[in-house]
Amino acid sequence: MKKILVVSDSFKGSLTSKEICMIWQEKLKKYSSQFSCHCIPFADGGEGSLESYLSYGGVLNEIIIKDNLLGDMKIPYVVENDTMLIESASVVGLPLYQDYLAPLTLNTFNLGKIIQFGIENGFRKFVIFLGGSATVDGGIGLAEALGYRFFDKEGKRLAPLPSNMEKIEIIDISRADSRLSECTFTLGVDVTNPLTGENGCAFVFGPQKKATYEQCIQLDKGLYHLSDVLERMTHQSLKKIEGLGAAGGLGLFLAAFHHARILNGTTLLMERLHLESEIKQSDLMITGEGRFDEQSLHGKLISNLISEAKKYNVPIWVITGSTTLKNTHYVDRIIVLNEQEIPLEKKMLSAKIDYSKKVDEIFQELVKFQSSE
Repeated sequence: MKKILVVSDSFKGSLTSKEICMIWQEKLKKYSSQFSCHCIPFADGGEGSLESYLSYGGVLNEIIIKDNLLGDMKIPYVVENDTMLIESASVVGLPLYQDYLAPLTLNTFNLGKIIQFGIENGFRKFVIFLGGSATVDGGIGLAEALGYRFFDKEGKRLAPLPSNMEKIEIIDISRADSRLSECTFTLGVDVTNPLTGENGCAFVFGPQKKATYEQCIQLDKGLYHLSDVLERMTHQSLKKIEGLGAAGGLGLFLAAFHHARILNGTTLLMERLHLESEIKQSDLMITGEGRFDEQSLHGKLISNLISEAKKYNVPIWVITGSTTLKNTHYVDRIIVLNEQEIPLEKKMLSAKIDYSKKVDEIFQELVKFQSSE
């Protein structure tokens, strides 16, 4: 019997990784006598990471916070033993603020409120999955919620807005929650980008958040200046830390003052879900995401799965909505749903149907191949 392992990321805006697993499980009913299929909902540190984590334990909880733009927000978090797990995408995620994108004003204050809630409820270990953020604020909103204060060179108090990062000269830590010294933070990142520079979060991800080129320059300068101030205060080198550019640099303060560990979110989840063992025992692995491009090969879920699959000589196929990668030497096969290049907005509406049809075709093809062996 051929064992198929399905480990797919979400197709943002159209299919969650859980929905993808449900499609495979439904289609398998017709072919279960010939194949076994293990489906694992997965993420790379961004949206869907908590859901993936829950596949192997933990308890899902919810907190309601009030947001100035969105009103009451129900924020999920996971508890496992003495650890609180949070997903930045569910608090400051790009889809949440799609109608309110403002790169110079949106900040991470709400995420700081969630951490504060955790501290007040006895948690001292935090895992925060970073990815899919609508903000580029270097974590000043988060820091403000935890008691940090910001001032310009004349001693004037500054609001924790991305547009103010360049003006910050004094960071007052005297009112920061004293219990933070008891806390440990692990940041699961979905990219390897540093904080600043041409590969930093402002220039690479700013345009996704509707930042103009001029605003990207302003944000990058602000992040550079802010990290300068923090480097002087903490005697650390922060600008080149791999992955600190994730989610608009929101982990900057946690790294500077609280020695946060920055780990690849995929690696963190792969260890949690014992994926190496699952891959080793499989005959074929199928993964995917909405768009398969060069970025997919740098710290994203697919890049890690490719490495593991090659280690054990397991063929790996990628199902994707669209791709810019014409050369398939990275993987054994690329299966594109939008081959006719129908406009994205229209194609996303039929994503579930299209994906379902493609799974049927894959099973039928595998049946023919197996019978010819």
